[in-house]
Amino acid sequence: KGADLIAARFHRGLVDTIAELAINLAGTHDLDTVCLGGGSFQNSLLLAGIQDNLSASGLTVLTPGSIPANDSGLSFGQELITAANSEQAS
Repeated sequence: KGADLIAARFHRGLVDTIAELAINLAGTHDLDTVCLGGGSFQNSLLLAGIQDNLSASGLTVLTPGSIPANDSGLSFGQELITAANSEQAS
């Protein structure tokens, strides 16, 4: 049971810290929308906790849908940018 408690506290600490940073940055840059992406957000505890904290602070939260929040999603985004740049160049 000790390991479960340590893991829960670890995740809660990450959730609170990341959400606080995002809320502060959004305020500093006058943003009302935050996008959560990257492999860390495949962790459902982190995703749900951070999303809840950000939403409770009044921010709109965007999360990955059909494109995964990992290197596959990053690769897809890079391909989209390359395609858009190629079209602009021609």
